[in-house]
Amino acid sequence: IKCYDINIINTKKEEFIIVKKHIIILGMVISLIFSGTNVSGKVIGTETPEKGVYSVSDLLNSNKEQEASTLAEKWIADGQEFDYPVKPESEEWKVLDTHEKMVEVCTIPDEVIQQMSTYELLEIVMDYPLLSDLYCYNTYEQGLYALVSEFNGLRELLKRSDGISEILEYYENYKIPKAPATSEKVIEELEDVNDYEFDKKLTEVIGNNEKSTTLQMDFRTIANVELAEILLVNSSIYVSCDEEQKSKIVDIISDKYNDKLQSNLFTGKENLVYEAAGEAGNTEIIYEIEKEYKNQVSTYSGTYVTTPNGSKVDVDIYSYNGDTWAKALDAEIKKEYPDATLIRSSDNRYNCHSYAWYKQSNGNVYWMDNPSKYISDGSYKKVTNKNNRGSGNRVVWIQNNSYIHSGYLVSINSNGSYNIRSKWGSAPLMLHKANYSPYDAQTREYYER
Repeated sequence: IKCYDINIINTKKEEFIIVKKHIIILGMVISLIFSGTNVSGKVIGTETPEKGVYSVSDLLNSNKEQEASTLAEKWIADGQEFDYPVKPESEEWKVLDTHEKMVEVCTIPDEVIQQMSTYELLEIVMDYPLLSDLYCYNTYEQGLYALVSEFNGLRELLKRSDGISEILEYYENYKIPKAPATSEKVIEELEDVNDYEFDKKLTEVIGNNEKSTTLQMDFRTIANVELAEILLVNSSIYVSCDEEQKSKIVDIISDKYNDKLQSNLFTGKENLVYEAAGEAGNTEIIYEIEKEYKNQVSTYSGTYVTTPNGSKVDVDIYSYNGDTWAKALDAEIKKEYPDATLIRSSDNRYNCHSYAWYKQSNGNVYWMDNPSKYISDGSYKKVTNKNNRGSGNRVVWIQNNSYIHSGYLVSINSNGSYNIRSKWGSAPLMLHKANYSPYDAQTREYYER
């Protein structure tokens, strides 16, 4: 489904109202009619989350202290370059049984971080072993908030007076490749695999060094470009730039958008910067992309599903980001979370809330921002007694008074640990322990039908 923003109206307050006209595939229209849903337009970047505040500036002003679990001398690779002493491919990483422990081994000791130049710090940030966490949330704002919150290297980079300049220069000089490093044959190996066979096949593929290397190259290329873009359009960061920097950001983003349109690696991923700008309410970036590329911009359309008690819940319909990106993200997630099982490949068309509350079977193509109506209308009731939790419960992770993640409780083990099936943002559908995910440090609540 592709929706094209046709008009931009400039108000006297210099805000832009984007008026959409939706071009919808006939087959999808018929499908929606028979499913009892109603298609409606939605203006990108104008919606305010019902709950939760994800301000990067709040994190930067908090002076958060963070303990490193690695020795300072371990961060000097070959006595010269700074590097992570524990990485996902190492045996030390494989024994880390919580996300919190993963974050701790990636935390840079204070004495090391003070020795780093801003450029060296930027390189370390782009090599962050948990960079896939950026894609495991329901919005890019939430993903960035999580990265800034958990990684002291990124916080330090954004606090430095030349941090934005270094990010901008890095982004400007980044060469967008014309084609993926991963061959189509490798992608085909991972297609059409049954749900519970997918993890086994993926493990086999990334066990091949050549295949694993090319998948990682594709992931890092896309993730590094998109992290730079998400940082540069973020409202907290953009407003801190001077006018010259803002003008340069707008110009370079426009140029890079064109480069991505020419790249087979970024096919299906061209519009992230547009979507991130929409989330951030960055009208200058939205306006520039609309002005230059209005015939290429692909956004989304809106519809709704209903709770068991009949309440309407807004959902979005997105175009698929493509198999190359999906399989590269799959491989990265598997390396970072080796004890979790990938059930289905990454897919940006549906998310955790939609999977947990609306539909667990194949064919779910709805992205749900907020599942709260399933609770508020009485369709599901909170399980207040821990002893009454059981298979089929819905699980929500809460941060900043917002539902940031949902899952489906599969079973409870004899040792008291929980097996949960959940969709990690636009990343894969996963089977994992409750505390073995990007969200393990958050408050959890359980609900039953």
